[in-house]
Amino acid sequence: MDINHILSLLQEANQTPAEHPTSVAIPSVLDLSSIDQDVIQQVRQEYQAQHAKPSTDSLDSLLDSIRAETTITPDVLVALGRMVKETDLLQVLRDMKCMQDRKEQELFDYRQEIQKRQAKQKDAVCAKALIGANGPGAVAEFDKTSAAELKKLDTYILHQMDKEYRNQQETLMKLKVPFFKMTSDPSEMKLQQKVISILHDMVK
Repeated sequence: MDINHILSLLQEANQTPAEHPTSVAIPSVLDLSSIDQDVIQQVRQEYQAQHAKPSTDSLDSLLDSIRAETTITPDVLVALGRMVKETDLLQVLRDMKCMQDRKEQELFDYRQEIQKRQAKQKDAVCAKALIGANGPGAVAEFDKTSAAELKKLDTYILHQMDKEYRNQQETLMKLKVPFFKMTSDPSEMKLQQKVISILHDMVK
């Protein structure tokens, strides 16, 4: 029974004059007439105020409540599930994946071009060495120079991918995805990767 209906009955009981007793007595454990009208009104107001409060089960409230978590808990899983349903998180992840794939492909193609150029240059160095046009250490020197060039390139690639990941961290942090923040801590980054894996599993 609704609380408002109950309170209305209580008020009516106070206001209705006592009737002559009938032949059948109805026992009661609650003397309605003894309840003060102010008390009834107070209970009604408290009930209405409680139900008038804004809902605290909004997604933002849920995400804020789990910000201190350091492991994947049931509440975290619930939050991720709601983000998948209630936000454009999946589309953001798809866009991020496309950008990452494109960046990786560009860097891979560039490295392939460097290696092809080095291979042609080495052929020329070897050909000159066969006819004695180069010194005895020309090929070894070329190999050393080529290896240094590739090492420098690989360092550049790593920096570019790290920059890409930091951009992803920032994007997901702004969306309040659990555990995402700007960090280089291996354990925190591992947890972030686990969250991404969970999100992908949710839509398979």
